[in-house]
Formats: sequence, structure tokens, C-alpha cells
Amino acid sequence: MAARIDWSYWRHKYVTGDDSVTHEALSRIPNAPALITLKKRSALESWTKQRDEFRLRKHTVVSSDPAAIAAAEKVNQLVDIAAMVTQHDKIGRALEGVAGKWLKQFEENPELIKKMPARDIATLLRIGLDTRRMAAGLATQHQEIDLSGLSDKALERILKGDV
Repeated sequence: MAARIDWSYWRHKYVTGDDSVTHEALSRIPNAPALITLKKRSALESWTKQRDEFRLRKHTVVSSDPAAIAAAEKVNQLVDIAAMVTQHDKIGRALEGVAGKWLKQFEENPELIKKMPARDIATLLRIGLDTRRMAAGLATQHQEIDLSGLSDKALERILKGDV
């Protein structure tokens, strides 16, 4: 089943974009609709007219209120950041998927370890996980804890969850 296209996202990117944001430029973004599909949807929904109207409104607001200028710039930054985070999450998922496919193939055919060492797969998986964690704003580094000074009883309690 084909992934559903978020047309409001692509319309927003086009309408609020500068002159470098063309249908061709949008179609080159990973996971973007095909160029012909973008052009058809754009024509159907009058994206170019909406872009002209957006620019006219933005110019009117911007030229009359410095606070509006700052707010508009902040909104554009946030939209760009959200797009970047989404893209990073997708990249992380893709890397995890590739590593997962290799691991599954190893179960079926252990000889494949010669083509892709387990260390390389683990690195691919780690990069995918770290990319997704960073995109979500989560930590990517682990804190080492020295448990060597604890008694066996204390360690048993920790393992049981009786802490």
C-alpha cells in the first residue's frame, strides 16, 4: 500500500517558500511526490496564486510591524526544524530497517557474515537509533555506572527491583 501524501505539508512548503522552492526542487526532497504529481496538484489547488497572495500579505505585515517580521521568521524556522526532525526520524528508521534485514538474513544464512560483519551492522543500527533519538530530543550517550563496590546482596536486590 502506497504511503499517503500529506498535501498540506507540500502546499505549505511551496506557498511559503522563496523563489528557490520550485516544483522541481520539492520533487527532489526525499519521500516527495513525483514532479508531475506535484504540478498537477499545484495547478488544481492554485498554489502559485496562493504563493502570490501569501507574499503580498507577508510584505504588508512585515513592512508595517517589526514584531510581525520576527514572528514570521520564527514560524518559518520552526517549520524548517520540524521538517528536518521528520526527515532525520525517517533516515534513522531506514537505517534500522537495513540493519534488521541483515540480522534476519544472518539467521537464515550465517555465511553472510563475510559480506557484512556483525560490527558493521551494529554500527548501522546504532547510527539509526542515535539519529532517531536526536530527532526526538533524547540522549544518545550512555552513562557508565561502576557497580564493582556493591555486595552480592545489593546487586541481587537491584536485579529484583527491590531498591
